[in-house]
Amino acid sequence: MFWPLISLILLKSNGDAGAETLNGFPEEVRKGELLWVDAESPTEQEIADLKQRFGLDEYAVEDVVHKNQRPKLEDYGKNVFAVIHVPV
Repeated sequence: MFWPLISLILLKSNGDAGAETLNGFPEEVRKGELLWVDAESPTEQEIADLKQRFGLDEYAVEDVVHKNQRPKLEDYGKNVFAVIHVPV
């Protein structure tokens, strides 16, 4: 699946420290790895796909849709959801 405004970066903290930009979702995120999903201006379909793939909380999805959400970090156990504003 090609998403022009969604970046996937696999961060590694184990012996292979570093980061790798991915072209698709990995089959598995192993211990010591973190999958960073950067969704800049996602379409409704992309949001629905991400919601299904990660089992995202409905309120977290609403935070993505409403662009005036304050920065925050929420821990959902298996996933961590963040709203981050980067100065331009």
